[in-house]
Amino acid sequence: MSNTKKPSATGLGLSIVKCSVELIKGTVSFDITLGLTTFKIILPLTQQTENDQHH
Repeated sequence: MSNTKKPSATGLGLSIVKCSVELIKGTVSFDITLGLTTFKIILPLTQQTENDQHH
């Protein structure tokens, strides 16, 4: 008898996030330390002008 479970997810979540973030010129990176994975997502911020707020 095995105590391991078969993953039920398809693994598409991170791929979708990466594509979406890169579409708006952002970046996705990750770091693995002591078995703990940390993801960093950087998104570009733009300042709205008064003209942009009316559209």
